[in-house]
Amino acid sequence: MQLAPSAFATEAHSSRSSRYAYIPTADVIAGLRREGFAPCWRGRPARETPTAAATQST
Repeated sequence: MQLAPSAFATEAHSSRSSRYAYIPTADVIAGLRREGFAPCWRGRPARETPTAAATQST
C-alpha cells in the first residue's frame, strides 16, 4: 500500500512559490463533511495490476 505522507502537512513545501495557496487537507475534508460528503477508502483488488487499472474506464 502506498500513502501520501504530505496529505496532512501543516504548511506548504518550501519549494512552492509565494503565489501558491496552501489549503490544509484537514480543512478540505471538514468542508466536504459539512456538505454531506464522507471520505472513504478505495483500495485496489489484489488481482488488479496497475496496468489493468489504468486501462479500465470508470
